[in-house]
Amino acid sequence: MNPVILNCLKEKFRLSSFRDGQRDAIESILQKKDTLCILPTGGGKSLIYQLPSAIYTDGITIVISPLISLMKDQVEYLNSIGVPAMFSNSSQDELEQLKAVSLAVNSKIKLLYLSPERALSSYFLKMIQKMKINLVAIDEAHCISQWGNDFRPEYKELGKLRKLPNMQSIPFVALTATATKKVSDDIIHSLQMEFPTVVQKSFFRKNLLFKVHFAESEVEKEKILVQKIKEQTAKDSKSRIIIYCATRNKTEEVQKILKENGISSSIYHAGKTDKFREKAQTSYAMGKSKILVATNAFGMGVDFPDIRLVLHFQVPASVESYYQESGRAGRDGKDSECVLICKESDFQVQNFIIRKEKNYKGMETLLSHMRGYTLETECRQKFICAYFGEEVDHCGKCDLCLEKDSHQVHGYIQKQTQKKKKIELSHEWQEQDRESLYQCLRDFPAMYGKKIISSILKGSKTKDIYKRKLDKSNCYGLLKHIPEDSIQLEIEMGVQSGKILVKGDKYPKLYLKGFPAVPKPKKQLSGNSKPLSADASLLRELKNFRDREARKMKWKKFMVMQNSVLLRIAKQKPNSKQDLKLIKGVGDQRIEKYSEEILRIVSKYI
Repeated sequence: MNPVILNCLKEKFRLSSFRDGQRDAIESILQKKDTLCILPTGGGKSLIYQLPSAIYTDGITIVISPLISLMKDQVEYLNSIGVPAMFSNSSQDELEQLKAVSLAVNSKIKLLYLSPERALSSYFLKMIQKMKINLVAIDEAHCISQWGNDFRPEYKELGKLRKLPNMQSIPFVALTATATKKVSDDIIHSLQMEFPTVVQKSFFRKNLLFKVHFAESEVEKEKILVQKIKEQTAKDSKSRIIIYCATRNKTEEVQKILKENGISSSIYHAGKTDKFREKAQTSYAMGKSKILVATNAFGMGVDFPDIRLVLHFQVPASVESYYQESGRAGRDGKDSECVLICKESDFQVQNFIIRKEKNYKGMETLLSHMRGYTLETECRQKFICAYFGEEVDHCGKCDLCLEKDSHQVHGYIQKQTQKKKKIELSHEWQEQDRESLYQCLRDFPAMYGKKIISSILKGSKTKDIYKRKLDKSNCYGLLKHIPEDSIQLEIEMGVQSGKILVKGDKYPKLYLKGFPAVPKPKKQLSGNSKPLSADASLLRELKNFRDREARKMKWKKFMVMQNSVLLRIAKQKPNSKQDLKLIKGVGDQRIEKYSEEILRIVSKYI
């Protein structure tokens, strides 16, 4: 091995040896090759770009990360070991951000950490051409791919950096803990990597025991939760525990349940203020609080060796998310548990959450694989590794391999099959019923999907129905005597038979064969100007409000609210603070400051 690399590892980073995959990736980077690193959670991915940056005598490394807290922690650590580094993101005022970029231009620092939005800003794209770049490192690279579990459109645009005049020959390193073959190919293509070195290590974690508990009710889930926590704390009172929930509200509920059972815990989710989250993370890091209840906002880049239990109280959105979150257990190599408490309604909760995403259809597919994991009958780890394209033997540790709990899975599958049959037999469809369904599809050709159509016919009193004024439809409540599940099943059977057709992949909409969607006639306009749609007018008004606030505060516009968040508000048209809270990117602080004016503006377009 190159003695310079080994010397830097020992003298600068105070490490005696490399973890699996680190050396191969570092040597590839120092040979100026593009590199894709797929290493499991806890595999030490940050060293892969930090060590070469410390070796270079001149120039800088650009690190792109979506995590502000991670930037702060890594910059503090690097400066403490004598590797000058800075970050530039929305947590700083404009002067601090400009200072960081200025130091990078003058090669006074070795690493500059940026968010993807900052890296793609017109200002930075101009300034980067004045820098001597040695390496571009993209952390959490799975965010690039629309096939991944955390697709972020701004990540997809990072390939623009490659087109800059001074970036043609600069090596890129993309790092992630989770990537299927499809996601890996997407990363390589998006970043225009040429013949990259791919460093991929096994997804198998021999010290982890994976287990699924099935629950019929929330009460049963709560009982299992408390029992598992008490078992773990009795076994090892000093170890850490993470409890993951799908929503902010559920984290609050779970903390309350624990408190009622005499168990103290901290809480962490994106709805809390930065100060609150920092305090919760510090308390957990220092061991003052041993149990943390969190959403997926907590965890990326966090490295605690002694987490003995990662418990998911609700089903996560994908196998990638589950593997990454559960993989935070047992990083010191000691035996640890990864427990999932599964209830059928959890999948409906996730479906509701992902329906708000642009990549809804892809996310729905990922969720179906997560369902497959819960219904696996051979080996949990074998299923996970196979999902990522790796063949392994049975782990010999999971609930299925130990067999004593495998009857749970078979029992659950049997119950779900019986439930489906019950739905099928719950109503005997008459010709008149089917005609009501067809009438609804004729009234709304290729306008709505299965869920909305069934809700109209059932006469549901939901937000989606009232928002679209569908309760005024002639079809509203025509099939109120039929269970909604049965209506949806009839629609599915109609699609299978070809009587009902589907338009669109991303947002599938239904119409009857022989009654295609009729495009709305375009209004004749005088002159060349075209009026803005209601959504476009709303978006423009929201942007004007945001711009006024930014001028008032002397902030950059994105520091008040990003365009992507405003676009979601314009599309979803919230009519209460609670609705606004559900929109990705709108936290408690923004609701407190801006909700009144935002809701006033939106109300004009509802």
